[in-house]
Amino acid sequence: MAKSLKRHSTVRAKTRTLLVNPETSEVLSDNTESELLTRYINGNDKFVLFFKRTISSLRELDKMAYLVIMHFAINCEENEMRFVANKYYNNQTAMALNISIGTVSNAIQSLYKNDFIRRVGNGVYLINPAVFWKGSMTKRPEAFDRYTQHKTGSKIDLVKAFEEDDFNPLTHANI
Repeated sequence: MAKSLKRHSTVRAKTRTLLVNPETSEVLSDNTESELLTRYINGNDKFVLFFKRTISSLRELDKMAYLVIMHFAINCEENEMRFVANKYYNNQTAMALNISIGTVSNAIQSLYKNDFIRRVGNGVYLINPAVFWKGSMTKRPEAFDRYTQHKTGSKIDLVKAFEEDDFNPLTHANI
C-alpha cells in the first residue's frame, strides 16, 4: 500500500523584473515573481524546528546531552514539547541512541541545569520552546506560557534571556 504524501510549499525567493525605456526612463513593465519551492513529505515524517539563534547555546552542551535533547525533541508530543523520562523511557532512549542509561540520566540533568528542559512532574519534562519547536507556530506562545510556569534548574532563564535583544548565551553561561 502506497503512503500518502502531503504537499508542502514555501516561497523561496522573489524576483522583480523592470523593463525601462533607456531614452525616456519610462517603466514599460514591472513584474514580480515568487519562486515557489514545493516538496512532498510523508505525513508521518517527524521533524523539529531548530532555531538559528540557539546554536551558541547548544555549544555549551556535551555531545551526549545534545544527542538526548535531539532525540526527545523529535519524539516529543507535538505542540506540547513534553516527554517522559522515567526508567522505562530512559532505557528506550539509551537503546535508540546506543548509549548507557546512566549517560541518558546525566544528559537529562545537564539539560535541566542549562534550562533546555524543565521538570513538570515526576519524570515528565518540557523542552524549552525558545530552543526547539515542533508543531503549529500559533501554539508556540502557549507553550512558552506553560514552560515559564515551571521552575528552572539553571541560574539563567533562557526564555527571558532570548527575549532580550542583545542576548549572547556565551556571556550568560558563567552566571
